[in-house]
Amino acid sequence: MSLQKRNTKKDLDIFDLQLKDLELFIGLSTTLSIRELSRKTSLTPSQISKKIGKVENILGLKLFNRSTTGLSLSSAGEEILPKFKHAQKILFEIQERAEQSTQKRLVIASSSFFVSHLLPKLVRKHKDFFFDLIEIPPEDFIQVGLRSGFNTCVHTQRLDWPSTWYSEQVGEISYRLYARKNHPIFKSSSKTNNKAQNSDLENYPFVVPAYWTREGLKEGKDSFPKELKRKLGHKTSTAISAAEVLKWSDHLGFLPSLVAEGRTDLKEILSDEIKTVKQPVFLTAKSEEVSQKFYTSLAKQILAKLK
Repeated sequence: MSLQKRNTKKDLDIFDLQLKDLELFIGLSTTLSIRELSRKTSLTPSQISKKIGKVENILGLKLFNRSTTGLSLSSAGEEILPKFKHAQKILFEIQERAEQSTQKRLVIASSSFFVSHLLPKLVRKHKDFFFDLIEIPPEDFIQVGLRSGFNTCVHTQRLDWPSTWYSEQVGEISYRLYARKNHPIFKSSSKTNNKAQNSDLENYPFVVPAYWTREGLKEGKDSFPKELKRKLGHKTSTAISAAEVLKWSDHLGFLPSLVAEGRTDLKEILSDEIKTVKQPVFLTAKSEEVSQKFYTSLAKQILAKLK
């Protein structure tokens, strides 16, 4: 079908069309009622009629049939509608990309369980930013940060940051001893008020934290609170994978409670000798790249989540 041209005004051309003109035509093609479309927009019926007339003049096409029974799309309108919808989609994508380019990107570095279990729940509330959440070994935090590898960091050790960074404690994380919920240790400890003894703990292997560095594989610290002859078992690089090892084995693990929170397949092992360990959590940011407003907001969120 070829589109039949109307007489057009010489002072108008296709470049006078705007995104809102496309939206108005698409909206009217759906409602086929100027009054109904007026109720859905901030425009009066006369304004809508004038703007649709402008679109028709620019295109040189009659887009609607007008009669005493109402409006209907003309043959030209039916042919142009999918083209307008396609153009609208492209313009929306361009507009979205332009808006995204104005949003600031923040890179937050942390340990694995913070990256997976804490930060995603917090950053989604900050609509004005895009975030890169990256996992870095603790001993590399300062080195990578000073090389502009990130501008925000959540960590559990007090570090000696330069004066161009601000850092403060924003809460604390708890570590507790866990096993799978139907682990044999719970049966053996049932006769002593459901609390495990050292002799019970020494019967089972422990998950050992480990991570890769430039020097090779290193064993990490799980913050276990006392010296105990522990059987060494599987090594894992993240607390999440350690929790999965516990789920499918007789291993024991001293894990951040944040990782075990909400899991019905793990159970805390109670012991008079193995107490809960709490470590401080620090939030650090590069002052010239992270606003004090955002820093304060994120600090409050972390504190509320870790309580």
